[in-house]
Amino acid sequence: NGASSGDLARMFHTYSKRMESILNAADDVRTVDVLAALSEELPPVPWIADGWLGEGDLIIFGGEWASGKSLIALDLAISVALGIPWMGRVPIAKQGPVLYVDEENNARNVARRLSRMIRGRNLDPDIAATIPLRYLSKNHLRLDAPKGLETLRAQIEAYRPTLVVLDSLIRFHGADENSNTDMAALFGEAIVPLATRYQTAFVVLDHMRKPSKDDGQFDSGHRVRGAGDKAGVGDGVWTVEGDRESTSRTFSCRKNRWEDQLPQSMTTKWVVSDDESAAWIEAKDAEIAADLAVTNVLAACPSGLLASDLYDRLRAQGIKRRTAQRMIQKHVQDGSVESRKEGSRRIRYWVGQLTEGTAS
Repeated sequence: NGASSGDLARMFHTYSKRMESILNAADDVRTVDVLAALSEELPPVPWIADGWLGEGDLIIFGGEWASGKSLIALDLAISVALGIPWMGRVPIAKQGPVLYVDEENNARNVARRLSRMIRGRNLDPDIAATIPLRYLSKNHLRLDAPKGLETLRAQIEAYRPTLVVLDSLIRFHGADENSNTDMAALFGEAIVPLATRYQTAFVVLDHMRKPSKDDGQFDSGHRVRGAGDKAGVGDGVWTVEGDRESTSRTFSCRKNRWEDQLPQSMTTKWVVSDDESAAWIEAKDAEIAADLAVTNVLAACPSGLLASDLYDRLRAQGIKRRTAQRMIQKHVQDGSVESRKEGSRRIRYWVGQLTEGTAS
């Protein structure tokens, strides 16, 4: 068509560059081989902590202030770093380096916690000295600012952790925590890309509001403070609840993308040695702080609850009806829960002074 050899060469050169650009862009797009997924054996879940935490997971871990979530997270960090059971109970399937980024606690408090918890695990001093746990404290890292995000990325790039813990979320940004748009941007532009790029799991500590009588299903996962998208973006949601005056807590998984069933909630207890130099967390499956859950649910309802409503709210926390009945009767017998019949078939339960009027 009248084109010279030079023109053709330039055309093919331009074409090849465009194709190269398209293919390179395609390389950045993650796809799933559907045929392989249908024809191959079901791959195993790549657990880090069996039933609770998988490779590359983003976990939102909520708790009221002083509920002990930092202690549970630090115990997880020590366990993953050393490959020993979490809280002495949950098997660690993948051992690896851990990066703990703490914007809540000062270095002196952190050193005390680490010292006591490592002693509480009865670890050999030589092993403890080489634990692959890198702990950052009070560096004022803002992940919605380029400098803070790049600092965290550089730490992950250099250390290649299996797990990153952020303690706690509110200290890592200046956005409106009640805005789904702001929270989606924080996770979508900062945390999720790091988790995906480096295939590292993130456990992000966050605050929970106190329970209220308006919590219809009383699922603790819905009490993570602020925008609902925070819990929505996570692969998992954990919560810890309990009376701050006691050493026992209820630790639960309220969301898990890996399996159809959630792991059994646990009752955890903070134990300190007689000389106070060592401390550790004891955990057991909760028949579960059904004990504690009964009074927590009722304490949030000044007008009390009918038995059927109380069973529904306890069931939302994983407590079976028979267990709930046994725990309720225990509290009634010891006087910590009051009850009365309403009509021929209904019973109301409450704690403290019953507020008449708006019956729940």
